[in-house]
Amino acid sequence: MMSSKKALIQSDYDGKSQDQIDLERTLKNNVVQRKTEYDQLQTPHVYTLKFAPSTIDPADSKNYYIGGNAYGWIDGVGGIGRIYFPRDGIIRAVAIYVYCTVVASAENVAFSLRVNNTTDYSINATVHLNTASTLVANYALSIPVAVTDYFEIKVVTPAWATNPTGVFVGGHALIECN
Repeated sequence: MMSSKKALIQSDYDGKSQDQIDLERTLKNNVVQRKTEYDQLQTPHVYTLKFAPSTIDPADSKNYYIGGNAYGWIDGVGGIGRIYFPRDGIIRAVAIYVYCTVVASAENVAFSLRVNNTTDYSINATVHLNTASTLVANYALSIPVAVTDYFEIKVVTPAWATNPTGVFVGGHALIECN
C-alpha cells in the first residue's frame, strides 16, 4: 500500500508519458527558480539615510555640521547630530540640495561627508551659493562603513563678500549593503 503522499504524487502523473512528466517537473522547477530570483530582487541591496536640518544664515569662515533633523546646523562641534548606519555597507553617493532665500557672492563653500567625527570625504569643495538652487553631489564614492559608524555633513564657509541668508540644506547618502 502506498503512503498517501506517494499516492498523491503518483496521481499527478497517472497516464502521462515520461516526457510529459519530465516537462512538468522542469516547468515547476523553473517557476520555483524564477520566484527565488524575484525574491532576491525584492531584498534591499541599497538604502538611503536622509538629512534635512533647519534653515540658517551662515556666518563667515565657519565649520558647520549637519546631522539628524532635530539638531539643525551645529556650529563648530562635530559628532552631535549623528546619523548611524543600520547596516554594514559602502557609501556610493551623496546628493545635497541647497536653497538660498538670498544668494551669496561667488566664494567657494566646501561640502564633505564626515564619518565618526574623524574622517572627511569630499563631496564638492568648490560650491557657489550665488544661485537660489544648487545641487551638490558626488556619485563616485566608495566609503566602507560599519553598523556602529555614523556620519554628518560638514560645511566649511568662506569669508563672503555677501553672505547668503535663509539657507536650507537637505539630502541623502546612498549605501550599498555588504
